[in-house]
Amino acid sequence: MAVAKKQQRYSKEIKLKAIRRVLEEDEAVQTVVDELGIRNRTTIMSGSRNIKRMVRWPLIVP
Repeated sequence: MAVAKKQQRYSKEIKLKAIRRVLEEDEAVQTVVDELGIRNRTTIMSGSRNIKRMVRWPLIVP
């Protein structure tokens, strides 16, 4: 019987940091997830797409 892997959860801060690097600094998703230790790049790719749909990028944050 195969043992299921426990799903990894990442904090909002880590996700936002990764998404910001991808969108603002134009870094490759794979580079960002490797450096931050995120196992699945889909987490960041879908977050980036959702933000692009919601707001006009680049987002200006005070």
